Amino acid sequence: MKIKLFHSRSCRVFLLIITPFIQGIPSSNTHTAPSRFSPESSSAPVVKAPDTITRKKIRALTITGNKLVTQEALYARIPYRVGDFFNPAKTADLIRNLYGLNYFNNVIVEMEDFSDTEIILHITVEEKKKIESIVYEGNANFSSDEIDKKLKISEIPSFDEEELSFFAGQIKTLYAEKNYHNVAISAELQPTKNNTYIARFCINEGEKAVVKRICFQGNTFFSSKQLRSIMYTREDWLFGFISKAGSFQQEMLEADKYVLENFYQSAGFLAARIADVIIDRDEQTQCMTLTFIIEEGDLYTVKNVAAQGNDILTEEQILPHLPVVPGQLYSKDLVRQSLDILRATWGRYGYIYADIEPIIIPNFEDKTVDITFNSDLGNKLTLHRINILGNTKTRDYVIRRELSLCEGQILTTQAMDASLSRVEALGFFDPAGGAEWKINKLSQDTVDLDLILREKPTGSLFGRLGFGGADPQSSSTSFSIGAGVSDRNLFGTGIRANMNAQWSRQDHSFDCNLFKPWLFDRPIGGGVGFYHRRMIYEDFNNINNPPIEKTTGADVQVTFALPSCPTIFSSVTAGFERIQFQNELRAERNGRREAQTDLLQTFINRRFISGTNGRITTVIGQDLRNHPILPNKGYNWNFSTVIGIPTPGNCIGYFKADFDSTWLTPLIGEYDLIFLLHGHAGYVKPLGNKLIPYRDLYNMGGPGTVRGFEFGQIGPQIFGSSVGAQKAFWVNAELVFSIMKDNSIRGVLFYDGGAGWDTPLNPDQKLRLTQPANCNALTNNRFRYRHSVGFGIRLQNPAPIRIDWGFKLDRDKRLREKLYEVHFSMQQEF
Repeated sequence: MKIKLFHSRSCRVFLLIITPFIQGIPSSNTHTAPSRFSPESSSAPVVKAPDTITRKKIRALTITGNKLVTQEALYARIPYRVGDFFNPAKTADLIRNLYGLNYFNNVIVEMEDFSDTEIILHITVEEKKKIESIVYEGNANFSSDEIDKKLKISEIPSFDEEELSFFAGQIKTLYAEKNYHNVAISAELQPTKNNTYIARFCINEGEKAVVKRICFQGNTFFSSKQLRSIMYTREDWLFGFISKAGSFQQEMLEADKYVLENFYQSAGFLAARIADVIIDRDEQTQCMTLTFIIEEGDLYTVKNVAAQGNDILTEEQILPHLPVVPGQLYSKDLVRQSLDILRATWGRYGYIYADIEPIIIPNFEDKTVDITFNSDLGNKLTLHRINILGNTKTRDYVIRRELSLCEGQILTTQAMDASLSRVEALGFFDPAGGAEWKINKLSQDTVDLDLILREKPTGSLFGRLGFGGADPQSSSTSFSIGAGVSDRNLFGTGIRANMNAQWSRQDHSFDCNLFKPWLFDRPIGGGVGFYHRRMIYEDFNNINNPPIEKTTGADVQVTFALPSCPTIFSSVTAGFERIQFQNELRAERNGRREAQTDLLQTFINRRFISGTNGRITTVIGQDLRNHPILPNKGYNWNFSTVIGIPTPGNCIGYFKADFDSTWLTPLIGEYDLIFLLHGHAGYVKPLGNKLIPYRDLYNMGGPGTVRGFEFGQIGPQIFGSSVGAQKAFWVNAELVFSIMKDNSIRGVLFYDGGAGWDTPLNPDQKLRLTQPANCNALTNNRFRYRHSVGFGIRLQNPAPIRIDWGFKLDRDKRLREKLYEVHFSMQQEF
């Protein structure tokens, strides 16, 4: 800010002419967007005046030069009132406030002596041109609303020709983002009869630029195909519009130069560099050819590696953990990984700010390098206080009980990472950076930690229209409607509550449950649940009526973590349910022999049984995924057992064991492409002469096991109807990719495979199966692996919805199996 002070002897007038400067108030000669249109963010102008002026009162205020802005509006922005003492700081605020209106090019403040103790303050403003409207012409690929939404030009009430040129440049930048790099824009201010102006932008878009070829010169070690595969910029092709191949952006070009240099320098070429990039563009078609000039240099081998040790760790203890070893080609990536490993290593001992400096000394004669890692550890840091910020709903104690950090202790990266993982695993915060640490240094050896959180909604009230049964194991294919309310963080206490109901023509269900993960301020969880379900097995054929199962039950659950390994959880659940089949089930003959019909009736009698099922379920498992709802890395596993307690006078009694595991890892970005691998194995057997409920047998096939097959199609069948298996396993491999940036819609490519075999048989059934009429009645009772591939879509809201198209890889045409199946379900992810 330049300030000139003039003194006129004839009239004793002090004149301050405030000339805007780029570091102060924006002016018509200053065209940086932040200072130009956000005067609040600019540094305040500095106004200096003689001490004699600062001791004088303001007798009067005058404002001249304003036509567009009323006197009242200007007075409201002036921090002076008649009778106030003159103050240079207030004058700086005055100038900044008036410029903030965006109506003025210049503001002149004059102070006229009225007496020895009073002055008159004269304010003169030079107005910009008032804009009546903004008109865009020739903008075929950008709508006027889209331009205005991005640049917000219409929000500025007035501007001049130089600002007009500034906005024309901004519009060109918008077009460059859409690959229009030859845009010509003429801009003018056209006066109107109302002493206002129309800002008119005439746009000649030209042709869209497309990268048709990417070439390389000087690459003798790597092929052009290899180099193109690692670049951000891609050549245009038939379906390039899907992945934006052919797009040219200057920022991407700079990133490509870095990627190529890093690729070479991580393959032994210590001095490799991109000397130049030649851009050839056809002026008519705007087709572009990019030629990267590469100077590969010589290959270098690592000769010696040294790492500074100390009393905590010696050099001999450090070196085995570093990926850089003598005899290998020099790699910039491995050096970078070594730095990260050393920082993490010293961080575990409390040296959070350890400075690791790699010293790389090349030997140009024998083409080797010596690498030395020098470590300046600094001081250990003591944690003074943990501040939790951003948790508007979740209560502090819910978060603090997940932290393994303690105030007053030495701060380590290991404890920070473990604590952050546990907080993220709550699922209350945005998986994309919704939980982050910030270190505030109080002294050389004392810090505060801020845990900065960004919460996401955890509750939902929803209604839904779907397709399929009310229960995940149902084979129903009818339409269904449902409603529910749930919250994974009820009132911010961490309590999980859920209540929902679903109804279809054949099925209906209602369930509610409540679970508190901490009881008595200890990591012991407790929950209660109640459910009622009516389910139809419409795929069971050759029967007078489809079996309709009605189940009502309740359970109580207790969970606890193992003291020796807090990440491993276990639970015990005691439940009680009443199973009832509403109709009498009789096998239909349908042209079969009497022996075949009698055999079928024995299966019906032993599968669809009414009774009371009192059961004890135990689970032990571990969940190290980074998020419970939308994980992208980590793994989980659990092993569960169920004992259906056999009691006198009750026909149900069984033992069941299941092992389930899932592993995920990101392949591209955090959520752009994720690989998921899931496996499940199970075994169930009757206890004594008791029976196993039909739903507790393994009916393989469908959205929860192997997609592309119908319910029970993979496993034992009697005359084409599934009778359930005692043994089963299945695997699912998925590539999951984001369709929406917020992961509310995702796509899936999958491979499924599995088998179910060995249905429970009593001696009478085994004998009947040896009869000539029944020798082919029971099929698929031995191990037979079936598999499929397919694709699907995942919708996260209002409830987790999965739609999958599965295609059989081993379709049996003799049995007239369909090539594919479509599955619609509302199940959670694996």
